[in-house]
Amino acid sequence: MDLPEERPVPLDEFDAAPSSDAAAELVACCASRRWVGQLVKGRPYLSLDRLTAASDSALAALSWQDITQALAVEPRIDQPRIGGRIGDNTARRLAEANLAYEQRFGHVFLISTAGLSFESMLASLQRRLHNDPVAEQTAVRTELAKIVRLRLAKAFTD
Repeated sequence: MDLPEERPVPLDEFDAAPSSDAAAELVACCASRRWVGQLVKGRPYLSLDRLTAASDSALAALSWQDITQALAVEPRIDQPRIGGRIGDNTARRLAEANLAYEQRFGHVFLISTAGLSFESMLASLQRRLHNDPVAEQTAVRTELAKIVRLRLAKAFTD
């Protein structure tokens, strides 16, 4: 049985919704409670551009603890949820690189996968393994912002 496809929520409905309903819509875009709370409190947005700008600003201000809260629900790039077909060799290499990354940095490797092949993701993962922790936190924050922008664009409509 096919599940019904989710439709974007009109922003005027989001802006007018009870806080708990608005928060439920946002948590699918980013699991940081602080980010969700800031965006719910900042309503009304009236446009997707304003919502996205508020999201970018809120993400930039999050503590690293808030970011790791968001990372806790993100999938590994070698999991089926990411989509696409992956060969056995690439899958093995991704799993090994993911494990090395998680051991080094203590969280999943995060990258906006839109338009990237698994080989490109693997190359990025291997490059970022050499980052120092501060540089990697900056990279994670940048990638999270890209991902959240895409999710907001799918979840809401003007």
